[in-house]
Order: sequence, then C-alpha cells, then structure tokens
Amino acid sequence: EGIVQRAATRIFEYIRDRSAGGEVFLVEASFLEVYSGDGGREQLIDLLAQAQEERKLEVKQDPGKRHSFGCEGLKRVPIQSPDEMCAVLSSGQKRCHFLETSKNCNSSCSHCLFILNIESMREDASGQKVIQRGKLMLVDLAGSESIKRVRAVNDSNEELRKKQAIGINRVLTSLGTVVTNLNAGHTSGIRDSALTMLLCDCLGGNAR
Repeated sequence: EGIVQRAATRIFEYIRDRSAGGEVFLVEASFLEVYSGDGGREQLIDLLAQAQEERKLEVKQDPGKRHSFGCEGLKRVPIQSPDEMCAVLSSGQKRCHFLETSKNCNSSCSHCLFILNIESMREDASGQKVIQRGKLMLVDLAGSESIKRVRAVNDSNEELRKKQAIGINRVLTSLGTVVTNLNAGHTSGIRDSALTMLLCDCLGGNAR
C-alpha cells in the first residue's frame, strides 16, 4: 500500500469510530496541477473538472486566516470510502502532464496537490453544535530537471521539455527558499509561487 491508501484507510476508520457516537462527517477531495509550459507563468489545472466545468483558477488569501491561501474555483468531490478516494486520485492522474525523456518514459512535467477537506459536526454537553475543519494535502513534486543532461525522446518536444524543466526547477527553488526562511523564523518568499502559497498553512504553526 502507498501513502494515499494508508491515509484513506486511517481517515475512514477514524470516521467510522466517531460516527458511532453521533458525529457527522463530510469529506471532499480536490486535485490541482501546477504546470509551467513556458518556464515562467504557472498554470493551475483542476484535474477533477470536466471540460465544461473548467474555469480560470486563482490562488487567493483566506480572508479569515492571515497565513492561509486557497484556490478559488477548484472543484470539490464528495468522498465516502477509501476506494472512492483512490478512484478519484487515479482519474485525476490521467490528466497530468507527462513527457517521454531519455531518462524516464513518463517524466512528470508538473507539481500536483491532492487536497482532502474534512468537516465534522457534533453536539457538546449543552446541546450546542460544534463544527471542526481540517485539511490534508498530499503533494507530488516533480523531480529537479537537468537542462543539459536530459533530452526529450521526440526532438520536436525538446524546446518544450527545456521550458518545463525551468518551470519545475523554479518552483522547487521557491519551495526550498520558503522552508529555509521558515526555519529562520520569517515568512518571506511565500508569494513567489502558487505552490508555496497553497502550502503556507501546512509548513508552519500547528501543521503536521
């Protein structure tokens, strides 16, 4: 089993146990690709949206949380079991950008975020409703790409591969800078990439 399967099993085991006491849960999944086909501009792609549902996505700061960002317009799919979660992930992966290179027959050309939003509701001792929200982000980062040592198998794709490699490496550099800065006690660089903004509340505070 991979990390996705193990996480899904653990989440729904927890929900099953808590639901026995009357707690109600809502689990929703989103799948986002951060792709740069020109080496500079980041394109946000909703991997779960159908063609007729596709819209321009934009990362915006959460008005209620200073260090939290969300992707406005990103589709959320209700999930009710580990099998459903894995099926949703698999369907989204089919739309990811890949390119055959001299080092890898399916080289990833983008960074992907599989996001689980979980909300629970229960009543406390006084009969008041208590709502809790949590978020799990599973991140698949494309590996750092060499501009000179790797080539596209199809020569017509070589220029595209170089631009994609530049985009991949730029985002990885931004993420590394943010992590280094957070370890030093400050938050500069977070807005340099859509990926670092979306991961902002997962890199500090009470995130695990």
